[in-house]
Amino acid sequence: MKPFAALLIVITVISCKNSENKGEASSADEQTAVPLPISPDHRPEYLSKAGIFLDLATLQPHSSFLAYEINHEFWSDFGTKKRWALTGAPGIRQENANWQIPVGSTFIKHFEMPTSQVDLSQIRSVETRVLVKSASGWIASSYIWNEAQTEATLAKGGETIELSIQRGTGPDKVINWTVPSEGQCFSCHNEKAGVILGVRPRQLNRPNPSGEGNQLELWQDKGWLQGNWSNDEAKPYPSRQDANTNAEALARAYLEVNCGFCHQPEGFERNLNLSWSANLQSLQDASFFYDDLGIADAKIVAPGIPEQSLLWLRMSRTDRYRMPYISSYEVDERGLAIIADWIQSLPSP
Repeated sequence: MKPFAALLIVITVISCKNSENKGEASSADEQTAVPLPISPDHRPEYLSKAGIFLDLATLQPHSSFLAYEINHEFWSDFGTKKRWALTGAPGIRQENANWQIPVGSTFIKHFEMPTSQVDLSQIRSVETRVLVKSASGWIASSYIWNEAQTEATLAKGGETIELSIQRGTGPDKVINWTVPSEGQCFSCHNEKAGVILGVRPRQLNRPNPSGEGNQLELWQDKGWLQGNWSNDEAKPYPSRQDANTNAEALARAYLEVNCGFCHQPEGFERNLNLSWSANLQSLQDASFFYDDLGIADAKIVAPGIPEQSLLWLRMSRTDRYRMPYISSYEVDERGLAIIADWIQSLPSP
């Protein structure tokens, strides 16, 4: 395997001609190479006009975009994701594996939701998020898909979409999907966390989406990467569905991916470090902060007892004490199981 390398991504946003039928998806022959960058002063009202997808019906991106996948998925209230990046010149690597990403860089994250628990092939597009690095900083835009699934419209931010999932029996499950405001986007996608949270050697070190070769090696071969990583820095995160991984390693990956962007030494919630490099031993028997949830002698992690561990308890809630508290209102049962398994593996004092 080739030495892995650090990443600096340069992107040009390709756009399309203006159309009188702005509410309709553009066809491939309407696309041009005329630049129409997403900027603080200009955000296309329709996703079809952003120059990202040649065909919205199939989500065929412009040929310059690269689809990529990650090893350990973020929890998104049952939603699944597809990702693309438009990349160019090689770059540099910061300390702690965060990226210095140049002006013009663009990353796309597309969210889909199953509409039936009976027929899992039934899915609908819900939201497409676009992150662009402009000269004045990062710009976050969200596009909400219509019921006909033909177009997505620029969101105002902070909106809620009611989604229904058909169950085998009983009433439909209703999901209140929250579209974050730009400010909420950067609560997670913050500079201290590197902004593009999925761009990490441990996340990207995996087979290509095509199934041929290694994803990191592909990026290096195309000239997008430079420098070297140690084997430890590039060791892949385990999948959240991996039942054969050591309980602590799986918990560490889950906490890093879902919590570490805020809960890190330089993050918004620096009082509790849940990043990959955290000393998890220090969480055992550590006193609570903010609220004890009515638990006598509350601890962040009570070895062997998830039900007395505030870390696990806050993940199990959907009220104002829930975690994560932005854009998630559904309990991540798999995440709860991962953390419970780890806590139960800890010897009682």
